[in-house]
Amino acid sequence: MKNFAKNGLSLAISIACFTAYAEQTDSATSPSNDIEKIVVTGQKLSSSLQETKESVEVFTNLTLEERNLENITDVFIQTPGVSGNQSKFYIRGVRSSDGSGNPSRGDLASVVIDGVTLSGWVKSEGAGQLWDVSQIEILRGPQSTNLGRNALAGAVVVNTMDPVFENEGIIRIGGGEYGKKELKGVANFNLVDDVSAIRISAESAKSDGFVNNTTRGEDDYGDTDHSVVRVKWLYQITDNLKSVFSYQHIKSNYGQTISLWQGENNNFDFDKAARINLSGDDSRFDTEADLASLNVDYFVNEYWSLKSITAYQSGERSRYSDYDQTLRTFGNGGGIVTQNSKDDNWSQEFRFNYENDGVRGSSGFYFSSVDAYIGSRNQLDLALPALFDEFSPGLGAVLTTTAVLPAVVYEPYFDTTQAGFTEVKTSTWALFSEWEIDLNQQLMLSFGLRYDNEEQEFTTESNTISNYVLPAVGGPFGGITLAPGLNINGAIGLINSQLAAYVAGVPLANKTEDFSNLLPHAGITYQWNDDISTSFFVKKSYRSGGSELTLLNGVNYFDEEELWNYEAALRAVVLDGKGVLNANVYYSDWTDQQVAIQEPGTTSTAFTMTVNAGESTLSGAELSFNYELSDNLELYTGLALSHTEYDSFLSPDGEIDYSGNSFLFAPEQTAVLGFYYENDNGLFFNGNVSYISDSTSRFSEPTSSVSANGVNKLKMNSYTLVNLNSGYKLDSITLEAYVKNATDELYDTNNNLSNDDGTPSTILGAPREIGARVTFTF
Repeated sequence: MKNFAKNGLSLAISIACFTAYAEQTDSATSPSNDIEKIVVTGQKLSSSLQETKESVEVFTNLTLEERNLENITDVFIQTPGVSGNQSKFYIRGVRSSDGSGNPSRGDLASVVIDGVTLSGWVKSEGAGQLWDVSQIEILRGPQSTNLGRNALAGAVVVNTMDPVFENEGIIRIGGGEYGKKELKGVANFNLVDDVSAIRISAESAKSDGFVNNTTRGEDDYGDTDHSVVRVKWLYQITDNLKSVFSYQHIKSNYGQTISLWQGENNNFDFDKAARINLSGDDSRFDTEADLASLNVDYFVNEYWSLKSITAYQSGERSRYSDYDQTLRTFGNGGGIVTQNSKDDNWSQEFRFNYENDGVRGSSGFYFSSVDAYIGSRNQLDLALPALFDEFSPGLGAVLTTTAVLPAVVYEPYFDTTQAGFTEVKTSTWALFSEWEIDLNQQLMLSFGLRYDNEEQEFTTESNTISNYVLPAVGGPFGGITLAPGLNINGAIGLINSQLAAYVAGVPLANKTEDFSNLLPHAGITYQWNDDISTSFFVKKSYRSGGSELTLLNGVNYFDEEELWNYEAALRAVVLDGKGVLNANVYYSDWTDQQVAIQEPGTTSTAFTMTVNAGESTLSGAELSFNYELSDNLELYTGLALSHTEYDSFLSPDGEIDYSGNSFLFAPEQTAVLGFYYENDNGLFFNGNVSYISDSTSRFSEPTSSVSANGVNKLKMNSYTLVNLNSGYKLDSITLEAYVKNATDELYDTNNNLSNDDGTPSTILGAPREIGARVTFTF
C-alpha cells in the first residue's frame, strides 16, 4: 500500500506539474495538432478520444493489424488496468462476471458487439475473435449511467466493419505451432452507389492447444475451434436516413485447459510445471450463438437526430467434463459433469440527440429482456479424505483408513447424483438523459441521470440422491479426542449433518424481485489551450441483487450493491503534435459488494454462497503515452496502478473477518511498452512487452482466529510477455511472421483450483508460439 501511495502521488504530482507547465507555455507555443482523430462510440454522446474524459483505451483496425492482436485476450494483455482473458477478465481489479454458470447474477462489465450486449456464456466464450473489426473500446471505470446495471467495472465495446460503397475482398491464410490454422475472408459488394452495400466476412481459427493428457494419450486435450460468419447490410436511402443490419453466427468449442499443480505446500514449483492433465474422460465446452442488430440513424435537421438500436442474442452452451480429472470412474472416486445453458436476450434503445453551438445532449428510453437457463445432471463422488482434511488436517486418515483406528469409520467416496435447473427471466427498462454545456470557451459542464428498473423472476429446482450409508454416532472409538472440544463422535455428527444436507432436495422455488436505482453523474472540464484539458467527474453505478441455489443452504438471497466513483483526467497533445499523453486518477467507494465465499460451517470450497461485503474501496491511476518518433517509427506505452481492499467484510456468521484483503486476481501494476516501424518499401516490425504484477488468488488468513475455516493466502506470480511480429507489404499481398510470448514465460492465469481429491491444479498461460500468415487483398 505504501509503494502504491508513493507511485500514485508521484504520478499525480507529475500530471499537476505538466499541466502548470503547459498553461505557462501556451502563449509561447502553438503546436500543430496533426494526430489521427479517433471517435469513441461506446457512450451516448460520441466524441473524439481526446475529448473523452473517461479512461478509455481504443484499438482501431490499424492498431489490431500492426500489433497482431488476433483475439480479445491479446487486447486485454496490452491494456493497462485490465488483466485476464476473454472468459474471465478484470478491469481495475474487478472481475467482469461472477460466473456465467450462475444465471441469477448480473455482470460487472459489459461486452457489446455491434449494439448487442452479450449475456451468459456467450459473453464469456463467444466474443473472442477479432477478424474484420473496425474498433475496440475498453472503457475503464463505471458505465452504469451509460449502459445500466451490467457495467459497474467498465465495458468492452466491439464495432465490426460496416459495408462500404465499393467492391473489395480480403483472404488470409495462416498457421503456427500447436497445430494452429487460420482461414479468414471478406467480400464487400456495392449494390447501389451511395445507397446499398453488403459485407460478408468469415473466419475459422483452430489449434490443438498445449495441454497433454497423458492418461488418454492425447496432446490436443485442450484444443480450440472458433468460427464466425457475419453479414452486414448498409441501406442509406437518403442523406438523412441510414441503417445497418448485422447478423453473425458464432461457434466456440474447446477442451479442458486445467493442468496439474507441480508443487508442494501450496507453493507452485515452476521448475516442475507441466501442461499435463490426467482426466480419464473427454472434456468438452461448446458454445453456439446468433447475434443480430439493426442500427438506424435519422437526422431530423441540423440540430436534432434520432438513433434506434435493436439487438438480439440467442445462445446455447453444453458442457461435458471429467469432474475428478483422474482415471477414476464414478463409484470409485470419479465423476462426470453434464450441463446445458441457454441465454437469450433482446433489447431496444431510442436516443434523441441534440447538438447546437455550446450544447450537446442525448435522451432516451431503453428496454431489455434476458432469459437465462442452466440445467445439469452430475454424477459425482466426493472425496471425503480431502474434505475432512480441510476441516482438520489429518482427519481424513483418521476416519477413512486404518492408519490410526483399527476400523474404517467412513468409506472414502461419497456418491451423489444431482439433477436440477435454474431459470432467471430479467426485464429491465430505463430512462436516461446526458448533456454537455460549454459555459465559455474554456469551461464545459457535463451531467446526466439514468433511472434503471429491473424485475427478476427466479425459478429453481434440484434433487440429489446418494447410496452412501452414513456411520452412526456412538461407536467404540467415539470418545477419542481429535482437538480441544471435539471428539470423534462430535466430528461424525457434524460431518453427517453436512452430507445429509448435501443430498437434500430443493423443491420447486419461485420468487420475483424488483430493483431500481437512480444513477447520476456530473463533471467539469477545463480547456487550458487547444491541446490540453483537465476534467473532474463523479459517477454512481450499481448492480441489482438476486437469488441463487446453494449446495448446502438451499435458496440464498443477496442485496444490490452500489459504487460511487470520483475521477480526474488529463488529456494532452504534446511535442509539436507528435505525442499524446492521457492520464486518469480515480477513487471508488463500494458498498454492499456481492462476494462469493465458502458457506459458513462447511469444510469444502465446493460449498459457496453470495454475500454482501460491508465496505470496499478502489483507487489507482492509468496513464498512456503515444509518440510518433518519425514518419516511420511510433512508440506506445501505458501504465496502470491499482489498489483494491475490503475495508469491512465479515462472514454471515460473524466468525471470519476478511477486512484488509485485496480482491481476488487483482494485480496492482500492469504496463505495456512497444513500438511499430514501417519503412517506405513496405517492411514493418512491431515489438512490445506487457507486464502484470502478482495478485492474490485466495483470501488471506482472516484477522479473526475464531474459526478454523480461514483460507491460506495464495498468490499468482507476476509475469512479463514479449510479442514480436514482422512482415512485408506489397501492393495486394502482405507476408507476416510472428512470435507470441517470445521468452516462453511460464505463468498461471488461475491457480485457485483443485481436483476432487484436494490436489491443487492451475490454468497455465500459453507458451511461446511461432507462426506465419499471408493476406491477399483485391
